Amino acid sequence: MAGPRDNLAIARSQYGFGEDYFGESLTYKPLVGEKRTIRGKVTKIASAEIDGLTTDQKDRIEVLVGRDESDETDGGVNNPQPGDTITRTAAIDPDQRPYMFRGDKEVETRDKYRLVFERMKRTSQGTKG
Repeated sequence: MAGPRDNLAIARSQYGFGEDYFGESLTYKPLVGEKRTIRGKVTKIASAEIDGLTTDQKDRIEVLVGRDESDETDGGVNNPQPGDTITRTAAIDPDQRPYMFRGDKEVETRDKYRLVFERMKRTSQGTKG
């Protein structure tokens, strides 16, 4: 009897769904350990600007990922820790700066996490005062 992962493989091959239909490839680097490729569904969260003497832009994304690290097709994140990073592919994110996990984690299902990653970018410095 085919399981859920088998059904996904069938849908991908027989119905012409592209690889990105089920999420995108991400490079996941735990704070301790080796980087690896995982798949996740990425949703952008509205950017925020932080004003003061300098202006910083905070980019945030929400990533839906599997929790099974041993999954050879999609990878996974079993125990995310603050400081872990992900990098999107250059085709999707030419900037190539990693997003850092800050600890915002929501259990979506027993098999999936919804994780929030962010990165900062200084857009101006010393412009006020």
